[in-house]
Amino acid sequence: MSYIEPDRQVFAADRTAVWPTSRPLLSLIVPVKDEEAAIAPFVDRVVPVLDALTLEEGWEVLFVDDGSTDATLPAIMAARHRHPGIRCLSLSRNFGKEAALSAGLDHVRGRAVVPIDVDLQDPPEVLDAMLDAWRAGNEVVLGIRRSRRSDHWLKRGTADLFYRAHNRLSRDK
Repeated sequence: MSYIEPDRQVFAADRTAVWPTSRPLLSLIVPVKDEEAAIAPFVDRVVPVLDALTLEEGWEVLFVDDGSTDATLPAIMAARHRHPGIRCLSLSRNFGKEAALSAGLDHVRGRAVVPIDVDLQDPPEVLDAMLDAWRAGNEVVLGIRRSRRSDHWLKRGTADLFYRAHNRLSRDK
């Protein structure tokens, strides 16, 4: 794993040290594997949303590169040069999404933490409402999809089959 602990030095792509000055309010954890093409569109959509939140304590986006074999890591570092709130944790090999999320939880600095997928299937525009619910005293805030109408018919069908099987197997007897 190439990373320096968050309370210590964090290295930018040019290997110059960047010292964190304060603990951000909000951290996003973004697990990625071979997502080179998705990094820039994700950053282009998420950063304006985060900037619009006008958080006095700031924000960070921690990408956890789960052993990518493409140019995902250079794409993240390029985004880091444009936006200093972007950080990266690079795992030595593929450990799986859950392990990447766990590693991200170990390394984020924010007081509020939101895992989010790089494919933007969940809208970052709901972060403001989620933060409001957290500020109101809720320790855990969960986003629930109200409708799958915008999903492709195949995605809706496979999701339906998954949840039917899940509910059948997990039903209390």
